[in-house]
Amino acid sequence: MQRIVMLLDMDYFFAQVEERGEPGLKGKPLIVCIFSGRGEFGGVVSTCNYEARKLGVRSGMPIAFAKKKAKDGAFLPADFGKYERASERIMQIVKKYAKTTEQASIDEAYAELGEESEGDFSKAAEIAQKIKDEILQREKLTCSVGIGENKLIAKMAAEMEKPNGLTVVKPQEIGKFLHGMEVGKLFGVGKKTEGKLHALGVKTIGELAQKDLLFLTENFGNSFGKYLFDASKGKDDEPVEEREEAGQISRIASFPKDTQDKKEIEGFVSRLAEDVFKRAGEEGMEFRQVTFTAILEGLEAHTKSRTFEKYESSIEVLQKTAMELVREFDLRGKKMRRAGVRIGMLQKKGKAGAGEKTNEGNGSAGRAAKNRNGAGNKLAGAWDAAQKNLFDF
Repeated sequence: MQRIVMLLDMDYFFAQVEERGEPGLKGKPLIVCIFSGRGEFGGVVSTCNYEARKLGVRSGMPIAFAKKKAKDGAFLPADFGKYERASERIMQIVKKYAKTTEQASIDEAYAELGEESEGDFSKAAEIAQKIKDEILQREKLTCSVGIGENKLIAKMAAEMEKPNGLTVVKPQEIGKFLHGMEVGKLFGVGKKTEGKLHALGVKTIGELAQKDLLFLTENFGNSFGKYLFDASKGKDDEPVEEREEAGQISRIASFPKDTQDKKEIEGFVSRLAEDVFKRAGEEGMEFRQVTFTAILEGLEAHTKSRTFEKYESSIEVLQKTAMELVREFDLRGKKMRRAGVRIGMLQKKGKAGAGEKTNEGNGSAGRAAKNRNGAGNKLAGAWDAAQKNLFDF
């Protein structure tokens, strides 16, 4: 039977939920913020609606910058509890229509629709429309949906007609769908990779698809080179599967004042590690990876990680590793504004032989996410409010 995958992506989710609660805000620039408490406009933009985006406001932007661009905008504090409750209800709606689903984030979900649609893309589109209609009726929220023969195509199709779109890409249409698209629009290709591809003379996905595997692995490594080779042709074998556990738990917070004091930083990070460990204990999780995040003045972000051969579950290991990562970090004369501790590669305690899987997944879309969200990312993943982490900016 023909495989058919749907990706549902809620439109400007956090901001749309806020609009629903205050209808008078609809049509006006609305910016959802993570306030730091350092001055009236200290902190960063979590997300915003399309009216604010038209003015140049973007996620991760300092609130003070956003205020200059959207002087008459509504700046609201993020309410993650409210967004998670709405997300849970939406995911239950999706599960009514599909046996196999995967919540990719707080506002995205994949579903296998091959069986439900009998391998018919027209029937799959009808199912997707029913899901959209029920979400709109029950939650008063819109979403954009992409449908394709795999997760990669479904993800990229969902981006085509926002907001409130529904795009179907059949197998015989994949080549035409991808061919003229800018290479930076290929899922997993960030700015750094896009720049390198441009330097190699590759501007479109169609041009990328013409490159042989050896060329790509020589320039991008075996794993990511193979991903680019397959993805440029629309190939992706990653399954849709329910994620049983969270991929990470983190805590990030602001210093009272920007600082270069190593002892102050170490004490601060030690307390963050205690908070992370407490939450891991509450959820019964053990970990194989510890990450330290440093956000310097000017919002320049860096991360350092350490991965263990076996799972760990002690506060001593977590704090010792976090301290080692802090001491290895070179401030290069700059002051630190925020610091964070994250544990990853989680599994339930006592779950022998499991837990190799992370939120990045095992297939090509997972490898793409890993490439896109690596240590070089300016926001270092710390701003990703979609994850079930504890933030305190």
